[in-house]
Amino acid sequence: MIVMKVKLDNLYAFKDFEIDMSYPKKTVKSSIESEHLHRYPNFRYKKVNIIIGSNASGKTTLGKAMMNILNFITTKRTGELEASIRDNTRPASFTFDFVDREYKLNRMVLDIMPSTNARNRYVFSYDSEVIRIRDSYQTCVTRLESRGRTYCDLSNTLNAIDSSGWVFSYPDERMGIGQSGSQETQLKTLRAILMTLDPSITDVRLLEGVKDTSFIIEKDGREVLLQNGKLTAPERFSSGTLEGITIAGFLAGIIDGLYGFYYCDEHFSYIHSYIEKRILGIMISKLGMDDQLFFTTHNETVLEENLPKHAYTFLVRENGIIKALYANDYVQKPSANLRRAVENDIIRVIPDDCHLDDLED
Repeated sequence: MIVMKVKLDNLYAFKDFEIDMSYPKKTVKSSIESEHLHRYPNFRYKKVNIIIGSNASGKTTLGKAMMNILNFITTKRTGELEASIRDNTRPASFTFDFVDREYKLNRMVLDIMPSTNARNRYVFSYDSEVIRIRDSYQTCVTRLESRGRTYCDLSNTLNAIDSSGWVFSYPDERMGIGQSGSQETQLKTLRAILMTLDPSITDVRLLEGVKDTSFIIEKDGREVLLQNGKLTAPERFSSGTLEGITIAGFLAGIIDGLYGFYYCDEHFSYIHSYIEKRILGIMISKLGMDDQLFFTTHNETVLEENLPKHAYTFLVRENGIIKALYANDYVQKPSANLRRAVENDIIRVIPDDCHLDDLED
């Protein structure tokens, strides 16, 4: 699954919110390989989406909203979506454009009416368009929209949609090692990441003779068991090292191509920025054809990476409402320094610090 556009209204802090994962102009000598659909060179999509924002700007919330939509497609249950409605006295909605494995562009729209209108609570439409060899996202959308919305039965329609191939990982909902990738890949990623984050870890090896994938971590001359993603002595590890276990599992899934769609949310808050950039670079290099990565951070040093400008999206919150700003709308020259543009407030994403003035007076 490749997500092309998401619109959200009255869900969480999103009001008339839109985020677009297409880009119109081919990037010359891009550092990201194959940023288009396989065999459809004009159908360009953002293979790497670096979502940057300050605290409470909506980075995690965006992931939660997208996960709620995908869970809705998979389970046909609306409970998570309804729980995220901001104002129950007015309609809430989402529009979700995605490409499936059959190379069709799909558009799903769900309007949730106020709870007082129980008889017609949900208004659901689903449309799809076969992608042609010369299509871009924009030309395909034009054909799809020319027919208008096709209103249909929610349950029967969702039964026919393949929504497999996605994973979200959050700091509060960790994806443990042992749950993704082959044993060889898991061991390789876990050893490399943990021994980088904690020099007192001298070895990581598989625990032989058990049914599930478990590991022995040697730290300061003692052995710690990692089984089913849980440590027997977590207090012996720093916050960054604990996050490293989740990161290793996430990376193992990318290397083995398990999912296709990956959302990595702020797992590097306790990790040195240099290591964050290094691991991000490995994640990008291991993405397969038609894969897509979302990576959220508030670390502006990632702006120094050799990535096309369209890979960066900034989330800001103005008057309580979340907005998406695209770096390539503000900084268009390939040679321009994106981090300097942010520091000079050209993109206007620097947090408002006026309340700190009171402490300096």
